[in-house]
Amino acid sequence: MNTSAETVLASMKEQTERLVAQTKTRDSRLAQYWSYIGALDMTRKLGFITDRHHQALCENAETIRRQAEEMG
Repeated sequence: MNTSAETVLASMKEQTERLVAQTKTRDSRLAQYWSYIGALDMTRKLGFITDRHHQALCENAETIRRQAEEMG
């Protein structure tokens, strides 16, 4: 596991959570969520995180997805 990648991913998660909370439209909030998921996928494909860690991060991001869908 790459510590630098972990630091960047943690920062990206914080930014995604902040943007989801601030964005007014559902589609824009979901776009922010899917951008974060795409970053996780790329990080895994480049070998910076393991498949298991990728899965855990994606499962953890489900709270962001639910928030993006529920906010009105």
